[in-house]
Amino acid sequence: MSRLLHRRLLLSLAGVGLLTAFVLALLPGGPWHPAVTWLRLSAGLDSYGAGRAGPHGPEVACPGAAAITVLVIGQSNAANYVDRPSDAPPGANVMLADAHCYPLSDPIPGASKTGGSLWPAFAADLAGRTGRPVAIIGAAIGSTHAEEWADSFGLPPAGLGRRIRAAGRVGHDVDLVIWIQGEADTGRGTRHNEYAERLQRVIAGVDARTGGTPWIVTLTSRIRDGRRSEAVRAAQADVIAGSSQVFAGPDTDIYYRVPEDRPDGLHFGRRTADMIARDLARIAAAVVDASASAHRKPVP
Repeated sequence: MSRLLHRRLLLSLAGVGLLTAFVLALLPGGPWHPAVTWLRLSAGLDSYGAGRAGPHGPEVACPGAAAITVLVIGQSNAANYVDRPSDAPPGANVMLADAHCYPLSDPIPGASKTGGSLWPAFAADLAGRTGRPVAIIGAAIGSTHAEEWADSFGLPPAGLGRRIRAAGRVGHDVDLVIWIQGEADTGRGTRHNEYAERLQRVIAGVDARTGGTPWIVTLTSRIRDGRRSEAVRAAQADVIAGSSQVFAGPDTDIYYRVPEDRPDGLHFGRRTADMIARDLARIAAAVVDASASAHRKPVP
């Protein structure tokens, strides 16, 4: 075999090896899979990948600025992990999947898993209190740490800016952000100052995408073995106290009975989820009203 043919054969074998390694790296669990998933989500090539629920039901007209648009982020208890879907009727409430609207029902598109959630009951209660329809943008991802949300190149925020912009194109600028997260940081042992700094970065990063909006932050830290983190809870409270635009949500840690509150020891059961949803709706109604009053022009 000539030296030229030998070199070509070696180069061909090397090329096949590299291609095989690249394909394997893209498979779930491959070393580059998180980076590839981030790129795909950011580019809109796989909007509801990474274990996120997709849109379902008949598409409907988006209510636009008539609605209160709520962005929901955090981890599993903000996503689709409730043991049963909600039976709250959608009414005029919708869920947003990019620039498309669907009647609000579980599972919420864009959030991880495909079970029940807080959001149909929350929206039904909030709509009843305000007389306005509610639009939910679900983006919560199970098992995520505050640090991952604080990093704009982390997997949880992947595609979030694009989804916010897509919602805005159909008249849905974000009116409120709800953050329910803390369990993963309890398990990791995150310190008070670390969590507070990361949550502030999360707020700043999302506000840069929404143009700034009120937030509701719940006191959330309890994990499956029953432990809660006073460091995480204190950090959440400090972030709330430190900003006029961040409001205290329900204390979800008070619900810890198994199986009454948390059938699997961690995620909410339907009855408890509905109680938390009503508390959130009560707080959200007051926050939205206060925000509207602050931007309302005085009558001459």
